[in-house]
Amino acid sequence: MSDLFHIRPAQTADAVKCSKVFCASVRELCVADHHGEEHLIDGWNSNKTPADVRAWINADSPKLFLAESGNDVLAVGGITLPNEVSLNYVSPNSVGKGVGKALLARLEQELKCSGADIASLTSTKTALAFYQSQGWKIAGGIQSCMTVEGYPMQKVLSALS
Repeated sequence: MSDLFHIRPAQTADAVKCSKVFCASVRELCVADHHGEEHLIDGWNSNKTPADVRAWINADSPKLFLAESGNDVLAVGGITLPNEVSLNYVSPNSVGKGVGKALLARLEQELKCSGADIASLTSTKTALAFYQSQGWKIAGGIQSCMTVEGYPMQKVLSALS
């Protein structure tokens, strides 16, 4: 954990800020995936409204975590048990500051503590190199993920401390 931000479970009151991070991340960072096509952006963000995020938090699936600094949400991630990183979005202003790496490490640790030996996720083209740099391996062919292509990935968690 950094002195500049901390990671904690998301709460219902965080839903609007989390939704804004999701939507800004998709729109501004994932251009390699949606190529600026509004219908793809809108489709991708269609289930990331504050009401959707609030429902996820209240249902506890996915279990959401956020990285924050002061009142600012820098990144939002989620896990779905038994072994999936289901969400991992960084605010465009927080890219390259270690926030995404720290949040992913927390999500991996949460899965390991829940008994998972191998974690899975579906990466965007945009995030593929990031996940590979964190020890994730491609684990299958390209598949549909929301409105864009997804890359199934896995990581062995047994080596995590």
